[in-house]
Amino acid sequence: MYFPSREETAELSCTPSLVRAILPDPGFPGLVVKANSLVLKQILHTTQIKLSVFLISENRLAYAVKNTSGDPALDATVWSIAETGREVEALRQIHTKCTVDLYLFNELVVNVAQAKLSITRIWGEPPMVFDRCTIGTVDQFHLSEEIAEHLSAFDEGDRSSDLAVFDGAGSGDWSSPTIYLYGNQSASNPLSISSTDEGGQQEALCGWLLDNLLPTGAISNPTVVRGDESRELTDVMLTYEYGVVLIESKGLNILDKPTLPAISRLRRSTAKHVEKASRQLVGAVKQLRLGSSVRDSARVPVEIERPDTPHAIILVPDLFLLAGNSDYDAGYFVRMTQEINGFFHMLDPEELFSIVRAANRLVARRPEITRMMAFDFYLMERAKQSLTTSNPAFRVIFRDGDMV
Repeated sequence: MYFPSREETAELSCTPSLVRAILPDPGFPGLVVKANSLVLKQILHTTQIKLSVFLISENRLAYAVKNTSGDPALDATVWSIAETGREVEALRQIHTKCTVDLYLFNELVVNVAQAKLSITRIWGEPPMVFDRCTIGTVDQFHLSEEIAEHLSAFDEGDRSSDLAVFDGAGSGDWSSPTIYLYGNQSASNPLSISSTDEGGQQEALCGWLLDNLLPTGAISNPTVVRGDESRELTDVMLTYEYGVVLIESKGLNILDKPTLPAISRLRRSTAKHVEKASRQLVGAVKQLRLGSSVRDSARVPVEIERPDTPHAIILVPDLFLLAGNSDYDAGYFVRMTQEINGFFHMLDPEELFSIVRAANRLVARRPEITRMMAFDFYLMERAKQSLTTSNPAFRVIFRDGDMV
């Protein structure tokens, strides 16, 4: 496993996806890839990895890691711009040694898998790329469109003198240890990127993130009791003096398939899950308003705050799978908001992590409020934006208590 420094952890935490060339020990170059779990599973599903290194504006050195599955729609690309001489040296050593350790980090900045790749073929002249680049801090988002154009041209067969492409073949031996996450309830949540119980893994990740917002923790799989009957209320629940949060987590099974499912199929499956989760959340809110008794997984009664405006969240693996789906435009969010008479949300683990992180940062500046109050605030503010957007796959940037 690779344990990033404090500075590296801070960068990985605030960046949805990136790759960084590292030299943890002299002569042993590596690549840290941070992305959401869906992208990581796409990488895990193939042993063919392509590393592209190329010059862009102002002689900046960009590089990208891409899995090659044979279907461009299933290929995932993660890129960055080199900012330090150590990064450039790591890339140079990858070229020289023709081997590299690849470390995969998920939304929680946890190293969930690693493998050693062997470079099987090199295009271009790497020394020219390494020697001509400029280093230093750069606004990576500002150059994202230019990098996308370069990567698109490379996919179409362009081979320029300012490009080095390494084709890497993995052994297929991914090391993916089981990580145990502990929260305020002292219950362990086993997390493994290679688990075929992918829905359970997403639910465990969600539960751990939310568990640290309250001393009493999150409640996983609470049940509602009416008479002699009981059934699950929702997947994860938070309740505190000012309200309640209900979460329906809907995962996708990818790793148990012999080949990667087509993106179109993943989109259809996600849309079906959203429809089911919508109905479940409407029913859960109704049960709370009826005053139904709620118990935790150990069947212990739970005291529930029953506010007029609860939060109802559908958690999907990646909001990208809903991008451009007109069924989930602003009108859909308005209808759901009216139906539950509360705040309705559609998130993925990456966006949920961003909101929790923003809440923690706000509390650090304003100790008079609690984490749960800050989390509640950011959820409400994001829900307002969803009522005016035409695309459910939007991201929010949190800065100093505000959202942009």
